[in-house]
Amino acid sequence: MSSSPLPPSTPLPDAVWSAQRTTPDAIEAALRELVNQRHSENGVLVPARALNMVTFVESSYSGEIANRLAAVGRYHASRLVVLSYDPHRTTLNARAVVSSEGEPGNDELGLLRETVTVEIGERHLDDLVTIVDPLVVTDLTTLLWSPHGHPEAVDALLELVCGHPQRAMLCAHHLFEQTPRGATADLDTFERALAAIDRETGEAFEKLWDDLVAKPNQRKVLMALARSSETLYNRRTLDAYGLKKGSAEAAARALIGRGELQRTAAGFAIVDPLLERWLAQAGG
Repeated sequence: MSSSPLPPSTPLPDAVWSAQRTTPDAIEAALRELVNQRHSENGVLVPARALNMVTFVESSYSGEIANRLAAVGRYHASRLVVLSYDPHRTTLNARAVVSSEGEPGNDELGLLRETVTVEIGERHLDDLVTIVDPLVVTDLTTLLWSPHGHPEAVDALLELVCGHPQRAMLCAHHLFEQTPRGATADLDTFERALAAIDRETGEAFEKLWDDLVAKPNQRKVLMALARSSETLYNRRTLDAYGLKKGSAEAAARALIGRGELQRTAAGFAIVDPLLERWLAQAGG
């Protein structure tokens, strides 16, 4: 029997799944089921789709790292995959948690954040790509962090900007500015750099958003591409953002003309990864 949808103001407890001696495909299927369960209980709750983050940590520090990542607020990745490493572990164990970001207001979507902790051992190191690949959201930027020094933070920033040259220079500049002389960058440095980037780019993104006030379909297309886990022309995406396929196509063409979108094999993508991040987290 299906349950009645909960009103948007009703907070939901975390949805949790765990298993011993599991597989990457089983973890992915369980995570998908948790998200579907939350959406069926409350139709305004949808998975956030801005950023993957994969972190590799020693098992003895996994709790501390998880707490620090949970405290980053709106900078929290849409899907966080924690690889908890104990060299003596022989089985693949996992725990998945889906939580709501907050209570959505009227006519708002509530975002779901997903966290997967996978316990691995030395025998799994050669198969890390096989383990992680099913667990990250396709077509999203993926940050990789192993909390032991500067190179990993730089790698994470390069992943964040998807190879966008100007944005890579901007992020590298802020990372350098936030790293004390003689020190190495860590998660706190990374968070400060992200906050500085947000301050620097926020005004320009707000102006772009204001420029589109008379072009609501272009706004909707940008929001759909930043937040939906489906393609632009998927019926669920069109319905969620109040679009028709024809109007979505016309708006996408106009945004390509403005230099804000580009065509990809999957459909369309926002050119500026920092604009996509702003839209997914705070835009509109």
